Parts: sequence; structure tokens; C-alpha cells
Amino acid sequence: MLVAIGDASYSLYLLHTFLLDASGRWRFHLDIQSPRLLLAFLIALPIVIVLLSLLWYRWVERPLLKLLS
Repeated sequence: MLVAIGDASYSLYLLHTFLLDASGRWRFHLDIQSPRLLLAFLIALPIVIVLLSLLWYRWVERPLLKLLS
């Protein structure tokens, strides 16, 4: 799993700022007020960001690298 995350590290680097910004809007839209819900949201956030980065690497970055090489 760490190797896969390492492979997707550039995607993670590029996407994490946008996803963190979007998470603030999601939190506002979902109207998360409860401390328990906020804790769950904040614990899930890095997991979701890593998973989205892995998907981006698999579906966008890796095919582009293969195409260019």
C-alpha cells in the first residue's frame, strides 16, 4: 500500500490543496456542527484525499506517462 501511495505522491501533492479547500465547502454544505460528526469528517478527510489521489494516478497520470514514453 505504501508503494502505491508513493507512486501517486505527485498526484497527492497536486490535488491535496484543492481537496482541502473543497472539504471546507463540503463541511459547510453538510452543516457539520456536532463534535462527533466533525471528528469523523476530519478523520475521513485524509483517507479520502489519498484514495482520490490514487485514483487520479491510476486513471490520469499513469496513462499519460505511458503515452509520453
